Amino acid sequence: MALLDTPHTVIRFLLTVGYDVGMHPHQDALRPLFCQAAYNYSLRTVCLASARLPALISPPHAPRGRRPCCLQHLCTLCSSQRKAPKHNPTFSCRTSVNMPSWSALLVRLYIIWIRRSKAPYSNADKTRALLASLYLQPEPYAPPRLASDVVVERVDVSEWPLYRVALARPSAADLSKTTSPANPRPAMLYLHGGAWIREAAPAHWKFVAQVARETGLDVLVPVYPLLPRPTATARQIVDGLIRIVRLTEQPVVSIAGDSAGGCLALGLAQELRKAAPELAARVRSLVLMSPLLDCALSHPECLRLDKHDPWLGIEGLRVLIPYWTGGLPTTHPLPSPLFGEIDQLPPVLLLCGTDDILCSDARRLSARFQGQDGSEGVPGSFEGKDFTYVEQPGMVHVYPLLPHWEGSQARELIMAFVLKHLD
Repeated sequence: MALLDTPHTVIRFLLTVGYDVGMHPHQDALRPLFCQAAYNYSLRTVCLASARLPALISPPHAPRGRRPCCLQHLCTLCSSQRKAPKHNPTFSCRTSVNMPSWSALLVRLYIIWIRRSKAPYSNADKTRALLASLYLQPEPYAPPRLASDVVVERVDVSEWPLYRVALARPSAADLSKTTSPANPRPAMLYLHGGAWIREAAPAHWKFVAQVARETGLDVLVPVYPLLPRPTATARQIVDGLIRIVRLTEQPVVSIAGDSAGGCLALGLAQELRKAAPELAARVRSLVLMSPLLDCALSHPECLRLDKHDPWLGIEGLRVLIPYWTGGLPTTHPLPSPLFGEIDQLPPVLLLCGTDDILCSDARRLSARFQGQDGSEGVPGSFEGKDFTYVEQPGMVHVYPLLPHWEGSQARELIMAFVLKHLD
């Protein structure tokens, strides 16, 4: 830990800059600048911070005296191996590579050593303390300032706040005209993660802005109730989301969510088919990023992955489950949509990393789409008729939202998938 005292501020600054660059509309031009900054200012720092890093990525055959520093070699590998073209309209899930990029390693170090993301979920007492703290002093839910090419509006249709993020248009009059009842614009409904206890983070809003920018869809972001409020059970939130889909002027043509929001997204798609089939028929795509699908968190594969996940912890998450289920069994499709019907869903894109406890759920859902019962998962990416699973080796929780190469590629896949299934 003493090795990290000096570079703490430098790494935090570089990761913050990289985070902004990673989702910037001109990220292709700016990324080399961040790469150079990371090389110049944190090269030796990162080597010292992780004893494993030099052994993992420094080539053993380099001549003595000219052995390249680990990040320099890694940047060379990235530039030679990662020159993938921009996505084309033909979607493919064959994007996985075995070695994480240098930027993914930096983000991982940030998550482990600086942000310490796993600490609140490492044991039940810490999670209870976090839950009590957030209940007493709730986080603000208003979106941060986004790029100038998108606009944010408040468009409530129920008791929950509802935000709309859309491409900026020449005037407010044009915007109101294009979203009038006579000419409603299609929209994506995005459901943010946060273990049902946290509001949307900046990463969620930046992703939402990218969806609006690259697909042309308006994106509706509801501020749903959080645990431990008595109105935040699985049944009540899914019912509230169905109400929003019914009442909003804009047709919801895509549903997306990450983590706990991915649980809501799949549960909503399943329940919408029963409660309002005419609205479900409008939904052309369903995007799930590291979704929590079995809230029991007891599958042997999930327990095995807990040792490798630097972000989530099973013991802490289990504290939240009684609040979430609201008295329903953990095998009920509302709190655990892994056990719901999948035969009438819209085309599904599922993304998850292998260093994520929820990869167990993703593999079991993939197994169900491959004709199995889902009691055991099927590892590896899979592409079927209306289901695509992208499993990224070495990636952590919600990796498509993170500011690294793999996250950028995942976001490109998501945009291509959504566009492919629009009428």
